[in-house]
Amino acid sequence: MTLRKGALAGGLCLLLPLTCVARPAGVWLAAGAESFALEETGDSGNTLLTEQGPRFLLQMGWNRSWTAWSLEWRGRLVTGNVDYDGQTHSGIPLQTTTGWTGTTQEFLAGYSPGRDNRRLELLAGLGIQLARRSIANGSGSSQNEDFFMGLARLGGRWTIDRLELEGGLLQPWGVRQNAHLDSLGFADNPTLHPRPRPSAWAAAAWRLNTNNRLILAYEGLRLDASPAIAVRAMSGVGACTAGSTCLVHQPETRVDRFSLTLHHRF
Repeated sequence: MTLRKGALAGGLCLLLPLTCVARPAGVWLAAGAESFALEETGDSGNTLLTEQGPRFLLQMGWNRSWTAWSLEWRGRLVTGNVDYDGQTHSGIPLQTTTGWTGTTQEFLAGYSPGRDNRRLELLAGLGIQLARRSIANGSGSSQNEDFFMGLARLGGRWTIDRLELEGGLLQPWGVRQNAHLDSLGFADNPTLHPRPRPSAWAAAAWRLNTNNRLILAYEGLRLDASPAIAVRAMSGVGACTAGSTCLVHQPETRVDRFSLTLHHRF
């Protein structure tokens, strides 16, 4: 922030019985780490701040497949501190750390006419993502920001023997940001709405044995700047003096994540 399941599957089986020979449902658990990179840019394209560093992942999922259809739930928890290189609201250079915690919950549906160990599957999914960003200010406290967004995913998955590749487009929607402006010295705390753009996602999974897989994945997030909102300052905040009204917005934001996780199926 800167100033200025079952009913649908059952119905499909009634309509297309030859495509719905059910296989046992499976539960899996995964753990790993990711390389996280965030960049915020100004109106002229200049870099305002960057965040880089490792974050730790814990994932869990459930999936059920039929001859041609599949349904999967994926849950993801992330936490970690990354390096922050930016500036204060007054424009003073600042190097500190940012703590991140968050969760993503998604349902994905797949369809494939393939019936052997080589097949192409079409994927579509919906989910939500929540995250808290805590920027240490050097005085023992943090500037907190909370994010909420919906996610729509469309892509494909190709399986050949032990290798599984998937990827496609990711479209955020309904993005909301609580920048806790009242804790910074403003009279109000209006919600900011960064404008989402589509981005890419991809993953490569190698089956080590019957129950274990190693997965290398990438996911991007692209948000255009939020519309500026006028807020009255109760005290001085950067160039905004006490009693004056200033424009507040979230700058254009780019996030790239590369992760490596080990998955175990029970």
